[in-house]
Amino acid sequence: MLAGLLALEVAIPGATVTATAAPGTPAAAPVAGTGATSATLAARLEGERVEVLDERTETRTVWANPDGTFTEDRSAGPVRFRNADGSWTDVDIDLAAAPGGKVVAKAHPLGLTLAGATPVRKDTAATRRLRAAEPVAAATPLVSLTNDQGQRVELGWRGALPAPRIDGTRATYPSALPHADLVVDATRTGFEQFLTLRSKRAVSEAGTLRMTLTAKGLTARTAPGGGLAFTDNATGKPVGTLPAPVMWDARTDERSGDHTHRAPVAMAFDQHGDDIDLTLTPDAAFLAAPDTVFPVTVDPSVNLLTTFTTFVQDGYTTDQSTAKELKLGNNGSGQVARSFLRFTNRPVKKQEIKAATLKLWNHHAWSCSARAWEVWDTGNPGTASRWTAQPKWNRLWATSTATKGGTGCAGGWVSADVKALTQAWADNPNPENSLGIRAADEKDPYGWKRFNSRNAASNVPVLSVTYNSLPDTPAAVALTPSAHNSLNKRTYATSVTPTFSAKVADPDGGTVKAQFEVSADPAFNDAGGYSWTGTSGGVASGGTAKLALPADKKLGPHGYRLRARSHDGSAYGPWSGYVPFRVNTAKPAAPAVTCEGHPEEQWKDTAAGAMTCTLATTSTDGRGFLWGLDDPTTPKAVNDPAGTGGKPQTVKFTAGKGWHTLHARTVDSAGLLSGTTAFRFGMGPEPVEVPVPDVPVALQEGATDTATPLLSGVVTSGDQERVRGEFALFDAAGKALSGVTLPTAGADSGSRVATAVPEGTLTAGTRYQWAMRGCGAEACFAWTVRRSFTAQKPGTERTPPTRTVEITGSALQDATVPVGAQDCGGAPCAPVQDGLLKVGTPDSTAWRTWFRADLSAVPAGARITDARLRLHRADCPAGEPEEGCE
Repeated sequence: MLAGLLALEVAIPGATVTATAAPGTPAAAPVAGTGATSATLAARLEGERVEVLDERTETRTVWANPDGTFTEDRSAGPVRFRNADGSWTDVDIDLAAAPGGKVVAKAHPLGLTLAGATPVRKDTAATRRLRAAEPVAAATPLVSLTNDQGQRVELGWRGALPAPRIDGTRATYPSALPHADLVVDATRTGFEQFLTLRSKRAVSEAGTLRMTLTAKGLTARTAPGGGLAFTDNATGKPVGTLPAPVMWDARTDERSGDHTHRAPVAMAFDQHGDDIDLTLTPDAAFLAAPDTVFPVTVDPSVNLLTTFTTFVQDGYTTDQSTAKELKLGNNGSGQVARSFLRFTNRPVKKQEIKAATLKLWNHHAWSCSARAWEVWDTGNPGTASRWTAQPKWNRLWATSTATKGGTGCAGGWVSADVKALTQAWADNPNPENSLGIRAADEKDPYGWKRFNSRNAASNVPVLSVTYNSLPDTPAAVALTPSAHNSLNKRTYATSVTPTFSAKVADPDGGTVKAQFEVSADPAFNDAGGYSWTGTSGGVASGGTAKLALPADKKLGPHGYRLRARSHDGSAYGPWSGYVPFRVNTAKPAAPAVTCEGHPEEQWKDTAAGAMTCTLATTSTDGRGFLWGLDDPTTPKAVNDPAGTGGKPQTVKFTAGKGWHTLHARTVDSAGLLSGTTAFRFGMGPEPVEVPVPDVPVALQEGATDTATPLLSGVVTSGDQERVRGEFALFDAAGKALSGVTLPTAGADSGSRVATAVPEGTLTAGTRYQWAMRGCGAEACFAWTVRRSFTAQKPGTERTPPTRTVEITGSALQDATVPVGAQDCGGAPCAPVQDGLLKVGTPDSTAWRTWFRADLSAVPAGARITDARLRLHRADCPAGEPEEGCE
């Protein structure tokens, strides 16, 4: 029996669809988590991988693994689709009868629907001639597809259709034309339509085949190299192709499975609106040739999907991107084939690839011999790829000998390890990358293999990648304590063992550490070969990791640079940029003050008015100065424009009649402060003698176990008038507390004045400084030396420690000095060490008495709050109470 076959394959853009089930990859997750974080947690708790539902697409499935990694299965074609309610359904393209006589695929991403039986028009020679002359607009929708964006492709059939016979994915319409059967095969990307011609008479009657392809929203144009190219009317972007059709007869090579007798098919088209009328004209000479063996297949195919696979083969001159298979190797007749697959790179950017496998369904092989095949990185293939116009073969990355599909080894999955290639893709900023497969020996037909392509009804190619998301680049890399110099734009560490910090995060969540690196800054080249690296403890993703520099790695007064990177327990992320800094821990020297025309501590008979004073320091890294006229808090600043160098600076101000004090401190490049210099001067038309009190003495802090401690001191004045005590409060660094004014208090000369720190001023556990001065009716005297105290929580008892020092006889010395004499007649007086101290002047002599006390038991720097000297009379009468002789 003679038979012929005309085929038309159609596919349109999918709705939303996911990855094919490969070996060891279950179709559904036993446990699922919505996002990466929840899925990772569930995987660790359950001890098995969990699908990340937020990452599911029509071609991709992502799994969270118990070890914190992820595995992504990317298929070359859709394996699931999204329903209108947002749920997912696995693709099932088996056909089934539907109400009304139609036929539908059980679960198709594009809603594949086939026609049922239609009325039969009487078949006569006249009706056949009439049918051939009629316009080709479709009378009956044979096959229709619609995606979720409303784009619709419909193949129309002119004439009656019998009821189809259904077998799996195939529907056969027997005798749809005289001596011919119409066959439609469902595929996951669309459908294939064949016309089986059962005799030469059917061939002669068919002549040219006219069909209508309805493509809503698309425009067809002639493509370079033949065929049609489809563009979206709304966007103008290319969305698919209909390659130039070819035909082949029934002869196939027994070992390669290739059709060895092929010929071109002429195709013309005419578009009116959404309808595209196709006219296919098989090569008459090919059909009439005596060596042509039926069936003959005419195979135009439409591709409108975004994924891409294709093969090129010596002797094939048309686009093969819609073929249902991929090929590689020598088919035994000298024709060599190679195949290409294109994958998006976005899902695995910035990842550490732990494993990657290319999985292909090998349905046919020349033999079961393990002949090697190769995986290369290539340029991107396209519909113009041919044997004579291949993408560039860039680099060989993997080799595999896995073989299935030969006699004695059934078809099945074969794989190649492409970890290194996929890592290169992950490091590549391109949105998509392509690979090519070919035989290692293209002269050996035993290396011939055929695989399912993305258009196959099942088992499409899969790229399975296990990866760990690289941690993000750390943010806010810093060191403390430090100061930023806004003038020279440099950062200064004010400790030789600073603490480093950085905000670290990982796309997968979990615990993240920071690795810090400190090295000599080549911009300064003064730190030798210093280098240190340390890793912090773990913090939650998004937190700040900290690490102190060890004491044995302390820094010198040099220039360094700091950087950091994150570590998620598996891999390091990229390094941050460098943070340069210098170390400065030495306080600067206090400034020297000179004022034009006004010597220190002198009255100048000049009118009150403008003053110019110069502040200078011996420190070479002085940034500037803080100063204040009659204000020890030095609220004003004058800076060296360079931010360092210690150059003298000039300050100008207006002073009124009277005595004034210019207070000044040096600020160095790191913001460290010197002690205060007080420059006192007077000015006016005549000297003003203003009585001023003395510097307060016997300063004390009381009630520091409350929120309002008492600060006090004894004030005195030479004129014995009342004295007003003024108080100032500072932080531990000596900076005046902003907005804090302590109440003043007055007392008679020789009395103690006190002030209470206002409620809410102090923070428990914080150290503060304070000072006071005495003020008379017209002027104030100098401030006292600053004292320190630590604010305690209310109710905290703090009893000062007491030390008792016994003065032994060997520490007592005295000598008799004649009244009016000079040290025993001009010679040193001989000390008497007899354990007694003589007090008084019994005759014409005076006793000079002294002693030495060993105070080593008192801690260095301790503040003496109370001290008593107890002396015992040597001639105390017997029976006298002890206290009476002291």
